[in-house]
Amino acid sequence: MRLKLTRPVCVLDLETTGINIDLDRIVQIAIIKKFPDGSPDIEKVRYVNPDMPIPEGATAVHGITDLMVRDEPRFASIARGLYEFIYGCDIINYNGNSFDIPMLYNELYRCGIEWNTDDISFVDAMNIFKIKESRNLANAVKFYCDKEHAVQHDARFDAMATFDVLEGQLGRYNDLPIDIEQLALYSNFGRRRADVHNKFFIDDNGDYVINFGMKCKGQLAKNEIGFIQWMLHPERNFAPDTKKICYKILEQHSKDNPQVPVIQNKLL
Repeated sequence: MRLKLTRPVCVLDLETTGINIDLDRIVQIAIIKKFPDGSPDIEKVRYVNPDMPIPEGATAVHGITDLMVRDEPRFASIARGLYEFIYGCDIINYNGNSFDIPMLYNELYRCGIEWNTDDISFVDAMNIFKIKESRNLANAVKFYCDKEHAVQHDARFDAMATFDVLEGQLGRYNDLPIDIEQLALYSNFGRRRADVHNKFFIDDNGDYVINFGMKCKGQLAKNEIGFIQWMLHPERNFAPDTKKICYKILEQHSKDNPQVPVIQNKLL
């Protein structure tokens, strides 16, 4: 394995009831944990009862029906063990930085578990593929591994294929970093993630930059204090880790400008 690991890494894939990270739920989860010392992988794969009907459209994609998950545990009953399994690990995924990661974060949070991702590197193999070739997972397997991805939209097989694709990418592109932290940075288009919902990123100077909205996207957060306060309004349903960054920004602003009162932006 050319990938340089300094701690365990978990290859993650989810199947869900839909694509709304706030409202939909997990129906299957697969995690393959790999170790720096070459110890045998540990796989955890299971169906999850989402406690809601699985729409026909979702079943058409992944083949998982209400009957298949009827007797499976609710996420709440496996949440603590799952969190302990991934705790302290970096994460490899395929299109997960924008979906699987925030989906899992939200599921954990609903169970009273706040996933601290401050020091975790998230490597998204799909983003690398977009940067290099731009295709879906099946085509990525064909392109990088020269084989067919016969079983699609099954979390275990998708997770296994994801790691195969990443290793294929590392073998094909000599300019890719093998350090997991640098690879995570590369796969996020050179931007350091600040929160799992990607509302902020961190620039080369260590400053938070707003990553959404027509008015403030790309602006330094410390220069948009009114917008940051708007994000913290009770009616705004931003995730806890995003709000935590907002509080950090306001706290630093108060330290840097003790003589200047923070004024609510009335336009937003």
